[in-house]
Amino acid sequence: SAGVGLKRVVLFLFLRVASAMARAIAAGAVLAAAGRLELGLALKGVVDFQSKLGGGVAIQATYQDAEGQITVAAGKSGNQSATAEDTFLFGSATKTFTATAIMRAYKAGKLDLNATVSTYVDPLLMKGANQTLVEMYGPNATNMTVWHLVSMQSGIPDFDVTTFDTLMLTTAKTHSWTPLEILQYGAKQPWICMPGECVYYSSTNFVMLGMVLLSLQSGDPADWVQLDQHIVTPHSFPEFLDQEPANKYLTIPGYSQDGNGTVIFDQPSGMHGWTCGNMVANTRDVAQYMYALLVERSILDEETLRLMTDTRPISIGWGTGILEYGSGLFIQQVQPKKMKAPVLGEWGTTLGHGGDTFGFVSDQGWIPQLNATWSYAGASDTGYWSFSLTCNMISAVTKVLLGNSTVDCSFREILV
Repeated sequence: SAGVGLKRVVLFLFLRVASAMARAIAAGAVLAAAGRLELGLALKGVVDFQSKLGGGVAIQATYQDAEGQITVAAGKSGNQSATAEDTFLFGSATKTFTATAIMRAYKAGKLDLNATVSTYVDPLLMKGANQTLVEMYGPNATNMTVWHLVSMQSGIPDFDVTTFDTLMLTTAKTHSWTPLEILQYGAKQPWICMPGECVYYSSTNFVMLGMVLLSLQSGDPADWVQLDQHIVTPHSFPEFLDQEPANKYLTIPGYSQDGNGTVIFDQPSGMHGWTCGNMVANTRDVAQYMYALLVERSILDEETLRLMTDTRPISIGWGTGILEYGSGLFIQQVQPKKMKAPVLGEWGTTLGHGGDTFGFVSDQGWIPQLNATWSYAGASDTGYWSFSLTCNMISAVTKVLLGNSTVDCSFREILV
């Protein structure tokens, strides 16, 4: 009948359309897969180049966007080739995680960002050193608040100076440094400014924040090894070291620029500075965390994330005129010839945190124009191998995704 014939025609047309759609979807999937392969090859080229720049240094890097992650590796550490599964020390990238823990405690009503630091740490310092904060650091610490610490506005002196670095490195095999000892050494250094009157990058801020967090669960500084730094991430990694040998979680050795090429692998981990620098992870884990924090915005609510990303220019010391610090996050311009006061929204300006610890260097964060995150880590703190690596990653990605590089990563002129 006519009705049956019409149904057959409709069915035929439907099947033709469905078949065409299926072919289009399949073709799109093939193109997407080819695009990711091209992107992966481009990123592999970057880490291969940077590794050769450092004499074959072991490097791992991850790029993450809405399509997923790409992780690449290159180079060797000793006789061990770097792989996409290895774990590295991330140094000061730990500060992002510590600041997140502070913000979560604040949001939960467990601490007041505007309260004096003495409010939280005096019981710990009295038990461990028989001193209050003011007795240890002097009257400048009287009005120092938790907010001053997390935003690098305290003016507190930095323990991370060459003499102490050398002492920790040369005694690492025989002595496991504690946070209290680190704070006591920091107290011997000169104050930089009164709290709130400058922005000065001092890692002592973030060891002290560890004490603030510890005070919420214990009154004994000896319990520092029990501080749960995993509360800011649902993943098994990153791991956070306390006194155990680093290679409990670290899978690849690093090499220090101390002049002796000291291998960083099995030393007790107190030398890495606890809550300012004790994170061990794979770059996948760190890129994923940055993506959850800054793209998905699933770790903090908008109010506390605004506090973390409210940046101000570093005004004294390291990073002056180059970085703006928020709370465990900083803005930087990664184009070597444009290293100046960064403006978020310009190509090459990123929001994240770098790390430089014994034997390792890292960098990670958010690329606003791509709404993507990255992380890299390398097993040497020597030389220029890491210089422009982030810039070259952005260049490689934008060449593939946008058809041309949006950044200038050349740096020869500024190294002479």
